[in-house]
Amino acid sequence: MPARNDSWFVAQSSNSAYGELLEAGIKIVEYPLVGSANMDRRSPELNYENNILVSDPVLTAAARSRQGAYLEAGRAVLRPELEEWGFWRRLMQNAVAMLAPVL
Repeated sequence: MPARNDSWFVAQSSNSAYGELLEAGIKIVEYPLVGSANMDRRSPELNYENNILVSDPVLTAAARSRQGAYLEAGRAVLRPELEEWGFWRRLMQNAVAMLAPVL
């Protein structure tokens, strides 16, 4: 995930999912550059965004190497950090996440 998102709404919506993702055993790492990661229902259902599956050992190795560099440069998001988020911050994140399909 980007540490700084280029969209405030996307950041709030994405952050609202962190707790559930951590509970499911997913490790979250924030990369120190600006960007966006679409973790909402709008991406695949409304914008028809897709993923691609590649079966090429050379390309796969290069992608894994790049991903490893991103993970090393990133910062893990842990449950205690989320527990420090105040009520109003969590409320805002969840409200934005509910509105994400129509924004």
